[in-house]
Amino acid sequence: MTPLSMPEKTEEYPLILTTGARVPHFFHSEQRQIKKLRALHPDPLVYIHPETAAKYDVNDGDWIWIENEYGKCKYKAAFNDTYDPAVIQAEHGWWFPERKAEDLFGVFESNCNNLVPMDAGVSGFGSNYKAMICKIYKA
Repeated sequence: MTPLSMPEKTEEYPLILTTGARVPHFFHSEQRQIKKLRALHPDPLVYIHPETAAKYDVNDGDWIWIENEYGKCKYKAAFNDTYDPAVIQAEHGWWFPERKAEDLFGVFESNCNNLVPMDAGVSGFGSNYKAMICKIYKA
């Protein structure tokens, strides 16, 4: 799912989202409930080039929606000028232990898997994931 493979969708979804960004405080979705670790990294981040953010009127630290035809998810913008301006990268494995169990601890709110098609993929071994087209806007 790229602008090259889906040129007809690039006007609506001009950015490329990569997923699976890791931080040293957590192992996949584990340890989010440890208060000292959450204090070091309290929010799910999406890394974005400052020029790209400016184009969408997004400031460093703003909450934004990342969306494509499959769904959307909410992340906090973190500027990083080492990224290509056409690419954003979202952390994975977020849930919020401070939320209610009835809401599954908010596991679907900041979940980049919401943007992944649930099909067998091209190879038949699993869904296409890790890179997809998207758009962003302020939450």
